[in-house]
Amino acid sequence: VYCETTNGQELPHGPYKFKVAYDKLVIASGSEPLTFNISGVKKHAIFLREVRDAQEIRRKLLLNLMLSENP
Repeated sequence: VYCETTNGQELPHGPYKFKVAYDKLVIASGSEPLTFNISGVKKHAIFLREVRDAQEIRRKLLLNLMLSENP
């Protein structure tokens, strides 16, 4: 995953960019998501609470795969 700082302030050398390597996805069900009052998180994130949420993640992944194959 490629990350970039977005603290809303201009940094003298631009945003800090870094890569986070991982090989496992952790799904923690039964908890309340923390959004840390970051604007846009509730609108753009998918919170996994029910089977319907998992189906939505799958649908979005497949849609993005199809779109990437047809530029």
